[in-house]
Amino acid sequence: MLKIGSILALLSTQFLFLRVIENISVSYLLAKFSNSNKNICQQGGVRGAGFIWSPLLKQQQRVSDQLIHISDWLPTLYHVAGGDVNDLKNIDGINLWDELSQNLDSRRSEVLLNIDNIWGSSALLVNKWKVMVGTNYRGKF
Repeated sequence: MLKIGSILALLSTQFLFLRVIENISVSYLLAKFSNSNKNICQQGGVRGAGFIWSPLLKQQQRVSDQLIHISDWLPTLYHVAGGDVNDLKNIDGINLWDELSQNLDSRRSEVLLNIDNIWGSSALLVNKWKVMVGTNYRGKF
């Protein structure tokens, strides 16, 4: 099994190291090893641990609390690779490279968490608030 340090050491010997962005995010990993029920929005946490590393980061060695959705990685990484994000038509993601690399406030202010037509519940994260509608499991949640 390769470790992150081994991968970075290998990349540092290659030309690609100058443009590499290592992005590792953990989303429901803890739930896989616990008794947590992650199929309902009332369970609380929607934040994941992760890190991003690159020599292209203008402000390094910091803790980020910027709001980012997985859909934002496509336009963000596409931009860093030299692509024109306007070529990516009809996507929900936002290019957040400036925010991530310079530690600016995120332009993303909301994340749709779920729309469950079976149980009749939905949830939306707006800034620091989670807005929920409906219940699950016959009102137990």
